[in-house]
Order: sequence, then C-alpha cells, then structure tokens
Amino acid sequence: MRTERWILILLVLVLLLPLGCQRKKKAEDINLGRSLRVVATTTIVGNVVQEVGKDKIELTILVPGEADPHEYELTPSDLRAVSDADLVFINGLGLEPFVEGMVEQSGTAADVVSVSNGIRARHFQEMSNYHRLAQDEIRGQFYSDTSGHQIEPDPVLPTVGDPHVWTNPHNVIVWTANIQEALGKHDPANADAYGTNAQWFKTKLLDLDGRMLRLVEEIPPLSRHLITDHLFLGYFADRYGFTQVGTIMPNANMASSPSLKQMTRLEELIRRMKVPTIFTGSPIDESVAQQIANDLRIEVRRLYSGGLASEGSRATTYIDYMEYNLEQMIEGLKPRRVHTSDPTRPGAIQR
Repeated sequence: MRTERWILILLVLVLLLPLGCQRKKKAEDINLGRSLRVVATTTIVGNVVQEVGKDKIELTILVPGEADPHEYELTPSDLRAVSDADLVFINGLGLEPFVEGMVEQSGTAADVVSVSNGIRARHFQEMSNYHRLAQDEIRGQFYSDTSGHQIEPDPVLPTVGDPHVWTNPHNVIVWTANIQEALGKHDPANADAYGTNAQWFKTKLLDLDGRMLRLVEEIPPLSRHLITDHLFLGYFADRYGFTQVGTIMPNANMASSPSLKQMTRLEELIRRMKVPTIFTGSPIDESVAQQIANDLRIEVRRLYSGGLASEGSRATTYIDYMEYNLEQMIEGLKPRRVHTSDPTRPGAIQR
C-alpha cells in the first residue's frame, strides 16, 4: 500500500514538472523585458484589461464583439493564444461555458482569473419580476386579457447567478482592482504602472456612474420598465432604478424560443403597463421582438449586451457602450404623447 502511494506521488510530480518548468520559463522571459501575454474572453473584459495594462501587455481577445459568449466555440487560433498566455481573464459566473475545457484543450500553464471575484452575483429570480407590480396595478398574481381570461406570469427562473455584472459600473471597479492585482503579481516590475492606470480608470468609471444617475432622471420612475429579449440588464436595473418586467426568451438560454402562450402573456403585460419600447441585446433573431412591436404598435431598439461594437461604430469601449445603451433607453422610454383612439396604446392620450 505504501509503495503504491509513493508511485502515485511520483506520477503526479512527473505530470506537474513540465507545467512548473513552463511557468518558470515564462517568468524569466518577462523579467528579461518581454511584455506580459494576456488573453481576455470578451471584448468588454478585454477593454477593461487594456485600460489597466496599456502598453505593458500583449492582449488577445477570444470572443468577437458580435458573438454570443454563451454559445461561442473556441477556434484553433484561440487555443494557441491561450496556450502561449501568461494570464487569462474571464468574466466568470458561467458566462463563458467554453472555459471549462479551455485549459485542458490548450495545455496552458497560465493562471485563469475571474474578474468578477468578490462581486455578489444576483440571481435571475431577482429579475424584479412583475408579480409585485401586478399587485399594485391589477391586484393579485394574475393578469386578465381583454376577454377576461386570466394570464399567469412566467414561472420564476431557477436560482442561477446572473453573469452580466458589467452593466453596473461599480462592478467594473471591482474588475479593475482584480485585474490590477493579477497583472502586478505576474509582472512586478510594472506593478506601479498598473496601479496608476487602474486608479485613473476607476475615476472615469465613477464619473460615468454620476453622469448616468443624472441622465436617468429624464425618465420618470414610473416609466422605468424594461422589456428585453433576454435577461441582461439586472445589475443596471438595480443600480439606476429600473425594473425588468418581462423578457421574450423564456429563460436564460438565447437559443430557446417563446411559445405562443408566452408571447400572448408578454403582449398583455406590455399593454397593461404601457411599455413603449422593446430592447433587444442580441443580433441573433429580432423577428419575435419585431412581431410583438408590430402587434402593439410600439418600437424596438437595439442595445449592446455581451460585447462591444466593431471599430468605426458607437460603443467601442466600455464607457461608450454604457452611454450608448442609456441613450437608447432614454429615447425609448421618455414620456411621449400619441394621439390615438386606442387608450391602451403606450403613451396614448385619447382623442
């Protein structure tokens, strides 16, 4: 038994030896002046990493801005970049399912750091669901459609951590601190520079938060109701006084589709609460949102959700991303006066 135990220990040491040598070689290269090789999973994570690392790092981003991190599949070039990296930054909280096999497939010796470490994850069942709103608006936990039939709200989603933490700038301040610490640990010679960059970016994030708090006042509190294609604005809603009252996708899976019953329920909710705009955060399929908007004579506005815009467009940085999305919400939700004979139409004043 003792012999078998020693054999097992020796096998583990043999397997770990190349990994230790690889890390030692990378550390020596950095000490000799090579830039830190860093990988970030998404464009949003990558932008924050770049703000802290500046010209001291070589950054590779895996998931293109227009791609869905939930569904992304790693390419051979992605795996090579991860294999060569000194550090890999991920959002964490389940946003990137591909991370699970990434280390094994690439054989990397890099440390994988979740920038969301230390953030209290809200749960999808905290989506500011509309049971509570219904009690004030309609009484009870059921909506009645125009024919008098009761429409039951969607069931509460399972208790799963919401990974879309970046929609609150204060969470990105936590990201910034985590990134600074990891970069400084792997590249002590430039730790002071990372600290200076992080402090400057934190100031910019606090300024952003202050501007957004002021701009939100353009939307009356009772009009801050969000209908989206999927649940990605929970942290934003909590911070800025909005309520996610409904979504097109019946759960957190963007590949799923709503049933006719669910669409009917959502349309009745929009009509009851007079929500004038549906916000979509995914370019995958906006046809359902447009169909609902056509039925109710409301509008659809596109937001950025899991990634930044491509070069030459708006929202190519995190700060631009947040400002652009808020502009779209203000335009979509601010009070409007629409002369119509239909009093249930959002924003309507009856003729």
